[in-house]
Amino acid sequence: MINVIGSVPNKIAIAVSGGPDSMAALNFLHNGGKRDVMALHFNHGSEHADEAQGAVEAYCERLNVPLVVGSISREKEAGESQEEYWRNQRYNFFSSYNDSAHKRAGASSDVLNRFFYAG
Repeated sequence: MINVIGSVPNKIAIAVSGGPDSMAALNFLHNGGKRDVMALHFNHGSEHADEAQGAVEAYCERLNVPLVVGSISREKEAGESQEEYWRNQRYNFFSSYNDSAHKRAGASSDVLNRFFYAG
């Protein structure tokens, strides 16, 4: 079940991992094409990353939702754990997109935290 905490904007970007929660959230936000939704996906370069990206691409194509894909942009630093490395890379991608989205549209793409939660 998705519980809406506030109003959901008509133009929105959402981070999609390819897992059931983010795919359900994408479907909810798309709302049969009634909203202008863009999906953001980050490919970590891990063992199953291409499979997850393929699932997201296929679903976005089916919904006719534009998709922006980010990927690893630097080498892992000494002392940085794998999870920390992936998290930093992912956050940099989403942050850079969110900053440019704010400048263009004045809206946040941090939808999952601000507008609804799965429960």
